[in-house]
Amino acid sequence: MTFSKSHCADELVCLHDSIILRIGYYDYWDLYLGVRQDMHDLVAYAYVTSIDLKPSWAQTLRIKWLRFASRQHVDGEHQYSPLRTGVLALLKMAAAGTFTGAFRFAAPLALGWFVGRYGTDWLTGLLP
Repeated sequence: MTFSKSHCADELVCLHDSIILRIGYYDYWDLYLGVRQDMHDLVAYAYVTSIDLKPSWAQTLRIKWLRFASRQHVDGEHQYSPLRTGVLALLKMAAAGTFTGAFRFAAPLALGWFVGRYGTDWLTGLLP
């Protein structure tokens, strides 16, 4: 289910063409369970993007969350949510930090093992 942009009260906030709520194959029961939530989202989206209607703070927060956490179409192209993009960037930074942190711990251990195993003759041969 997607919400398409009709008219936005504030064009700076409404930069997307549509918000994608679900992608996938759903059976009858899954669709039945999601209809109530989807209708609440649709009504909130209609209130928030309307020029004539005044949305409640709950509807405004709901649509802000959907814009932040759901996939969108912007200028005809599919884009992942800012939430997913941010989480993946944080995971990449954490993985890079974890790798370098582990390497900082493992490198002296490996050097100590080589010195203990082969002595220091090969090490002094590497130095100019």
